[in-house]
Amino acid sequence: VIAVAVLVVLWGGAAAAVLARRWGEDLRVICLPVMFMNSANLAIPVNTLLFGPAGTVYAVGYSVAISLLLFTVGISRVAPDGWRDVVRQPIFYAAIFGIAANQIGWPVPAAIQGFAQGLGAVALPAMLIVAGYSLTLSPSPLRGSAAADAVAEGGGEGDRIPWSRIALSLTARMAGGAAVGWLAGHALGLTGPAAGVALVTSPMPPAVNTALLTRKYAAGPEFAAALVAVGTAVSLVTLP
Repeated sequence: VIAVAVLVVLWGGAAAAVLARRWGEDLRVICLPVMFMNSANLAIPVNTLLFGPAGTVYAVGYSVAISLLLFTVGISRVAPDGWRDVVRQPIFYAAIFGIAANQIGWPVPAAIQGFAQGLGAVALPAMLIVAGYSLTLSPSPLRGSAAADAVAEGGGEGDRIPWSRIALSLTARMAGGAAVGWLAGHALGLTGPAAGVALVTSPMPPAVNTALLTRKYAAGPEFAAALVAVGTAVSLVTLP
């Protein structure tokens, strides 16, 4: 399942590079929302509903892989300092520690487990509130990163991100993700809940974190916010 996640991200990176070259756009503006899907707050509950406890386990594994890739490879693509910014991300060390503790069978102390459960209860609602707020920080989530220049030059409606770009990017992210997830899962011999999680998670809409990170690193947050908003709406049809 982790291998499927890696292959889907690699596909997204290749697709983003093609789209950026086609549009004459900086890759750092395009890459994150095309490469990284909502593998946590949307994918884990859906996979749990569909496949039960096994679905939860595989979905968490997929999500951990995506988080590690987002906060390493992803940040290295958009941060001004590249990999120097990566080593400052606490989630990177937390994920490695969690994986190591799981593999060696380290019993988690009750105090830490209780704290983690309490943190988990508030983390998802807080993240969704922050994500929703982030979509309101620009005049329109469908405005391009060059909006101010377009207005200054009398561009008017030309300052909006073309719907064709949104459609192509979401097709690469969601339809492309579905195809790669299915092909990779089939090639790797996945069956049962593992195959189901790979197929359901790979075409998820762009991750909320991509809008937040592109805003933090000034890497075209309007484009990412537009893809998150439109992609989440589209998923109301594609998920069923």
